[in-house]
Amino acid sequence: MLKLKSIRISNNFKKMLKIHFNNDYEVGGVIFAKRNIYSVYLETLSFKRGFPMSISFNEEDIQLFDVPRGQVIIGTWHTHPFQEPVQASSIDFKQWRKWNKKYIHLIFNGKEIKIYTSKGEVIYNAKI
Repeated sequence: MLKLKSIRISNNFKKMLKIHFNNDYEVGGVIFAKRNIYSVYLETLSFKRGFPMSISFNEEDIQLFDVPRGQVIIGTWHTHPFQEPVQASSIDFKQWRKWNKKYIHLIFNGKEIKIYTSKGEVIYNAKI
């Protein structure tokens, strides 16, 4: 199980979320971060465009990326542009359980970030 004492998010990461946010389509990608045993610092992200109401990920997506130097792939991110407050869907939970990995999963609605474990536990929630 993923045991984190702290999650920090860089200003650059927040700016990138806002730049890629689209009110008409779900978008998302992979999260790159610096990590030690108990904390993670989200620094940058990749981008993938989905359909008006969904975006999906699989393990082949993760294999597409060159990881920035000094960082690791820590999870996925995607938007829920029509949702307030942010909440994972049953499709999200299904994808995360299928991976059975120790990734985190971030959902952003343009105003709020919520981060989940692969088991669906909320480990971070903040307005930005």
